[in-house]
Amino acid sequence: MELLGITFSKMGTWIFWILAGQIAVLVSICICVFGLILSRRTFGKLRAQRVKRYQESLVEFVINHMDGRKTSLPTVARGDRGLFRDLLLNMILSLQGAEKNELVHQYSLLGYLSEDRAQLRSPLWWRRLAAIVRVSHLESAATQSDLVSSLTDAHRLVSQVAMESLSRFQTPFAAKCVLKHIADQPPERDDLLTELLVGAARSTDMDEIFSVAAKSPQPRVKTAAVRAAGKLRSLESVPRLIEMAKSYVHDETLLVSVLTSLKEIGDPRATEATLRLLKNPSGRVRARAIEALSIYGDRDFAELETFQNDPSLEVRRVIHALKSKRAA
Repeated sequence: MELLGITFSKMGTWIFWILAGQIAVLVSICICVFGLILSRRTFGKLRAQRVKRYQESLVEFVINHMDGRKTSLPTVARGDRGLFRDLLLNMILSLQGAEKNELVHQYSLLGYLSEDRAQLRSPLWWRRLAAIVRVSHLESAATQSDLVSSLTDAHRLVSQVAMESLSRFQTPFAAKCVLKHIADQPPERDDLLTELLVGAARSTDMDEIFSVAAKSPQPRVKTAAVRAAGKLRSLESVPRLIEMAKSYVHDETLLVSVLTSLKEIGDPRATEATLRLLKNPSGRVRARAIEALSIYGDRDFAELETFQNDPSLEVRRVIHALKSKRAA
């Protein structure tokens, strides 16, 4: 019995220390969580104060520059360089003209552009992507060579951002670089491809765009060039679009784009070629032809209304929409 009592006494002691240890661990965890919450709030307030101070200094710098007074940007702590860079880029994006150019100059003087260029040579694609995005925000002639070099980047997103940025420069050099890359390796997104061609056309002409599209092995580049002509409402492209309407009678996708662009341009010179496509076996092509003729054709609506019993549901929908529009 005495031995049994000693055993129970030892077990009770062990249980007590086990419970005490668990309680101590829980208390420590609670203290750590509370400390993290408190420190996060404290650091958050301090960061907000620094952000406000830096923003005010940037606004003051811009105002002084507008008034012709020369000032300098504040000294930035080493740990705040990334924060100040982001604030400076946001300010650059919101400005135009001389003030924007001055902030871009300051961005370079502070060494940020050199850091971005170093990141563009990083073996890690996400670092190159972050760097090319920052460089593209500058929209400076001094960064064109960096963007051109990034066109051939191994990662698709880096190359895509470089193309988009170059297309916004609207200079013949930038347009030539973008078109050369599109001919070899067009972006996967059709809407982006069209927008890039629209941007390039503003610096060159549509003949150059169609020439690049003809050399590209991918038919979607030609389709995008056609859509770009429509978005720009390019009258100079109408003869070429008419020729396409006559030559590519079996290419449904291209014909739909051609007719859509001709409708957007609204040039009656395309009436004859469009009338021929009313007999095309594709319902989508006939529907787009009817829409185009309702804009620039000299046909009476009653003649187009004969298609209300067309076997294609899309054609009947177009006729119904035109009738409703005419009634209104």
